Amino acid sequence: IFLSILFTILTFSVIVGIVLFLFIFKIWAIVLPLALIILSLFIIFLFLEYSKNTKRNSIDNNLPFAIIHMLSLLQTGVDIEKVFFLLSEIEEYGYLSKEFKRISDLLSIGVSLTDTLIHIRDTTVSERFSEFLDELLLTLKSGRSIKDFFITYSEMQLALYRSDLEKLNQTMKTFSDLYVGIILTVPMIFISIAVMLATISEKIFGMTLSQFLSVITLILIPIVNIGFLIFISKLET
Repeated sequence: IFLSILFTILTFSVIVGIVLFLFIFKIWAIVLPLALIILSLFIIFLFLEYSKNTKRNSIDNNLPFAIIHMLSLLQTGVDIEKVFFLLSEIEEYGYLSKEFKRISDLLSIGVSLTDTLIHIRDTTVSERFSEFLDELLLTLKSGRSIKDFFITYSEMQLALYRSDLEKLNQTMKTFSDLYVGIILTVPMIFISIAVMLATISEKIFGMTLSQFLSVITLILIPIVNIGFLIFISKLET
């Protein structure tokens, strides 16, 4: 829906530009539609990148737990192909479940397991999932024990997950200190400057002292808070 709206805007911009250029020979008749087209293309690019990153992060975050789940199923005697079918029905794994669904769909129409894994490996947005499938393919082709592979790989993925959590904690600590510093320091600096300027002039940037302080309190500080909350939420994902 989002992309359809943007493509509609693009088409409308082109039509408006042609009409304006034919009937009103002004430079803005070209500049305005062109600006809309460039803006729409930029928004489309940002949306596609955001969508790609969201999918990749969801797959990477759920992969260690999905591998452990796969190992537990294999240890009960479930076939590897059946494992993919079972995990494709678990929505809790987010976009990783959709990758498993792609695998199960290909297997359902008769594509071999190796060809299916090769296709998904080459088309997934997650580098970690691609590496996992590549290692699984090597295990299947070499005839090694699949259970031993999953035991080793699950331990490696859990270690990597713990490492990512430690890095996130360190980053959160750094930005929490920065956040406290900005929230406490910056308003005090602005207020001090405003008080000093008020002794020289009645207006500060065209505002009275009370208006200037209201802008800091009601606009500047909330914007900084919201910005940090959005940034932290992105770090967590």
